[in-house]
Amino acid sequence: MNKLTKTVLATSLLAVAGIANAVPISGTIGFTGTYTTDTTVGGNLNLNTASQIFITNDVASVNYADGDFTGLTGTNNAVYNDFQFSPSFALINEDGSTPAPETVLWSVGGFSMVVTSLNIISQSAAGITLAGTGTIDSTNVALDATDGTWTFSANTGFTWSSGATVPEPAFLSLLGVGLIGFGLSRRKKATV
Repeated sequence: MNKLTKTVLATSLLAVAGIANAVPISGTIGFTGTYTTDTTVGGNLNLNTASQIFITNDVASVNYADGDFTGLTGTNNAVYNDFQFSPSFALINEDGSTPAPETVLWSVGGFSMVVTSLNIISQSAAGITLAGTGTIDSTNVALDATDGTWTFSANTGFTWSSGATVPEPAFLSLLGVGLIGFGLSRRKKATV
């Protein structure tokens, strides 16, 4: 291999290796708190016809955490934005108007989540269960924004859990570049 080819290949490998330094966020985090709905009258929740959730004081407590979220339980409170779930997901203002200026549903301890999809699993007078997907991000540069799943359950209080675990695409890119380089070097030796 000539010097220019070696330099280009080495530069490419270093560039891809730099991408591979960050890893996906892994683990689960759960929240608990109180809420009202757009159909709450006199403190009585009417969950059967609700379409909006208002988190009390826009705060929820972290009630469990593992993986990269470890250490957030106990004294950490998540900042939560109110949201509409029917006819589609949207963050809402305190008065129920949409859209709210925020895009992040919750944030705590340097982590935040943006909802990308929502499904109503069940809705009755006894409770609401929602599920979907979202992207969890971190202020920690060693962690990549990661797609994951979430669930929300509400009856007299609410619980929310979300988690993220995905394979690292940068590792696969690095492996691919390495195999291409190996193939090119073998091909070059065969023609010499």
